[in-house]
Amino acid sequence: MNPLPMNASQTVCQWWSQALAGVLAWQWKIMEAQYRIGLKVVEAAMPIPGSPGSGSDKPPGQVPQVTDKFQSLEARACEQARKGRALPSEIYEVPYRDRIDWSKFPDWARPCDPELFQECGHEG
Repeated sequence: MNPLPMNASQTVCQWWSQALAGVLAWQWKIMEAQYRIGLKVVEAAMPIPGSPGSGSDKPPGQVPQVTDKFQSLEARACEQARKGRALPSEIYEVPYRDRIDWSKFPDWARPCDPELFQECGHEG
């Protein structure tokens, strides 16, 4: 097949394919913009502890007072996991198991399946 010379004008098919590609690219950019806005809204609504924009701009030496029993338990569990020790057994109990963000813990500390015992009668 002979290649087209560089100065040859575009055919109708080439022009239409470029126009269609431009329209599709424009729609993709609009969808990406909506996606980014949605992520910013979610990040503002639910800040991740320890992330740069979470508002915890205190020096490392200052630890905020933990008043909630769950927060103190979670902090203790994080500290134990960081040291490689077993987590407190209370963290696996029903009131706390659903509130824990298990992605912050190593694989060995996570329960085998947190939803395994959901709505079972034996856990009262």
